[in-house]
Amino acid sequence: MPGRVMEVSAEQIEPHFDELAERCMAGTYGSIDASAFDRGYILGQLDGWENLAPAKDARLAAHYDQHGTLDGLISYKYQSRDSKPRAMTVRGLLAQNAAARVALLEFLGNHDLIGEVLGAGPIDDPLRLMLANDRNYKVEETRDVLWLRLLDPVAALQARAWSRDGSFVLVLRDQLGLADGTYQVRIEQGRAKVTPNPATEHRLPELSMDVSVLPRLYLPALGWPIWWTLAWCSAAQTATSTSWKCCSPNRAARSRPTSSSPSRAGIA
Repeated sequence: MPGRVMEVSAEQIEPHFDELAERCMAGTYGSIDASAFDRGYILGQLDGWENLAPAKDARLAAHYDQHGTLDGLISYKYQSRDSKPRAMTVRGLLAQNAAARVALLEFLGNHDLIGEVLGAGPIDDPLRLMLANDRNYKVEETRDVLWLRLLDPVAALQARAWSRDGSFVLVLRDQLGLADGTYQVRIEQGRAKVTPNPATEHRLPELSMDVSVLPRLYLPALGWPIWWTLAWCSAAQTATSTSWKCCSPNRAARSRPTSSSPSRAGIA
């Protein structure tokens, strides 16, 4: 894998931390700005919410790409010597791409006498596919610590980056009336122009959903195929345009058949 991993000190990396964090977040859909606590925690300047003293034995390693550009940083700490198996805990990880993330975690896993690496990761973590035995990747819990309720669809959709250009009409149903309405979304060069209450007659694909569904797509935690599988979305083709409808999760849960193998999903 191109690039290299080096152990670094907080003093070495601190001048470059904000720029790296900004680049990493700009390339991650749904990412939120890091707080001052996040910055201090990753750099080892803070031990935790309960103890704001500097962390003991916190270490840092940085990943540089083949051109020598910093594109990843990991903060980690050894578990107690009495832990079985001996483990490392990831305190924080910033990675501009999947290659940097995998290289930094591989760096930890290659330490002698280390049996486990513990930390948080995204639902679609590329690390699982990189392991010789993907059964060694175990998810102990799924949580998000993030709640999102869109109040201004125009501002929210225009602020978000988009992966491809195109146009469609979004119909939102909101029982509180805060975001209820019809919106035409036109995307050019990855940016959206949203027009509320567009002309009634149009030949654009139409997407209809409850406002509770939109935040899950906005972040996003799950891809479209999963929504269709869960029966939260349905598609219909007409002579002039395509129309999609998404029902609220609660309504979908009552209508879809029961399963003997329940699954869990969330935002990592």
